[in-house]
Amino acid sequence: LRVPEALFRPSLAGLDVDGLHKLVYNSVLKCDSDLHRELCGNIVLSGGGMMFPGISDRLHSELIKFFPWVMGWIVLVDSPLAFIALSLYLLQLFADLYRE
Repeated sequence: LRVPEALFRPSLAGLDVDGLHKLVYNSVLKCDSDLHRELCGNIVLSGGGMMFPGISDRLHSELIKFFPWVMGWIVLVDSPLAFIALSLYLLQLFADLYRE
């Protein structure tokens, strides 16, 4: 069993939950359809579980199955400080979107 695969197929670890790609997919669907493209184009991965080689490419390839038009980028953030900075930037970006 390769540990990263369990992130996408938790049943391999005996868990009855959705994989990472389905969690992202379901989260995007809960938002207004006008935001789907923006959300899919701005995915941030952070934390120890996201440090596996190729995980951002794998997530992208899984999400394309749900959203064939996904051409955005997935950012891998490898430090808490970078995550905070990127989070603040995205909060400002969304605030600007709502003001328009």
